[in-house]
Amino acid sequence: MNDVIKKIVERGDEAFAKAQQHKDDQWNVDGMLGGDIYEITFEHFLGDDFGFEDWAEERKKRGLGTHVLDFLGGAYIFDDFSNVDSITGVRLFNMDDALVEKYSSGNRSAYLERLTKVMDNKKRRIVEGNIYRHSTWVKIMERLKEVKSQAVDLMVMRPIAGLKSEENIEDLKDATELYFQMFKKAYVLLSNKDGMMLAEVPTTLRDYCIQFVEKLDAVEGISAEYDVETSTMKIVKSQNAPKSLKSDILQD
Repeated sequence: MNDVIKKIVERGDEAFAKAQQHKDDQWNVDGMLGGDIYEITFEHFLGDDFGFEDWAEERKKRGLGTHVLDFLGGAYIFDDFSNVDSITGVRLFNMDDALVEKYSSGNRSAYLERLTKVMDNKKRRIVEGNIYRHSTWVKIMERLKEVKSQAVDLMVMRPIAGLKSEENIEDLKDATELYFQMFKKAYVLLSNKDGMMLAEVPTTLRDYCIQFVEKLDAVEGISAEYDVETSTMKIVKSQNAPKSLKSDILQD
């Protein structure tokens, strides 16, 4: 681990410790008001009239699983959980209580009602931790075992605001390695039964991502697309796809 990446990992540890002490802090960028925020982010791939609840319904009709991972988010995607097997949010801390307090004042009863309904659903769980640490990935695996699943069917990664602080890294190669190493770990968890990953990509990594997606799309069993305008990426993993990505997929 070089000095730049080590510094970022340590920064994540500091943020996690601070979050545990100040759980009244509010993070307003992760779709807490409904899945429509996520659907707008990934509209290029989903289409105008197709949302995540449509995705879950379609999967169920095919007899497939619908285990969802909201990576760096609070798992506020669904209102209707009838076709969802499980949903897990992975973030520094569970901010449900902070949001309840926020929506308990003013004319926000509709938000509070929706939030309470989401919080009460037993299919939803938050995993707290620093995503740069192996221990957090262990927690994710434990969660999958808990819901009796070996893979994630839909993975949503909207980390762009959280990664903004890393865009000032002088060595772009270090930032690129950090982001895509995280991506490679996430890929391993993705189901090979048309599991879909939708991810934001920091604009500083746009040129690299174009090449990365081209390499991915050439791999048997993987369909990969990148939208330059929104800097978002879609990966679909099918039966013949490799379980993990080779290290040289990150090389120029």
